[in-house]
Amino acid sequence: MNNPIAQIEATAGRLAAESKDSPDAIEAGPVSWHDLDAMLSSVIGTRGVAAVYARCLDLNVAAHPWLATQRQTAHPFTSLETALAAQTRTEAEAANRALLLAFRKLLGHLIGDSLVDRLIGSAGRRASARLGCDGADG
Repeated sequence: MNNPIAQIEATAGRLAAESKDSPDAIEAGPVSWHDLDAMLSSVIGTRGVAAVYARCLDLNVAAHPWLATQRQTAHPFTSLETALAAQTRTEAEAANRALLLAFRKLLGHLIGDSLVDRLIGSAGRRASARLGCDGADG
């Protein structure tokens, strides 16, 4: 699979299909977010990752009002994990997808699409490996 965002989403979708409303199904998103944070902090800094993530929340709060509570947390990705688990599977997947797409677009403007693709692709592969997915989707 060449598209890194699709790779992350495929991991989340595969996990969700295996266990409809299990907390493990919801965790596919936050695992990816933790991996993205770890990978990107070395490039744009922890505050940079936090700023891009905060902007993603702002851009998506109209469609997913519960995201507004995520702005004021000390550990944003752990908080996101909890918030996603409190939503229906459909809502959690939609919100996580919207956040990932916004994050990818904003980050592309900041550091360039090529570098984003390499970094997100690497984080997606790490998340897939940790979740036991072989990445053989395409």
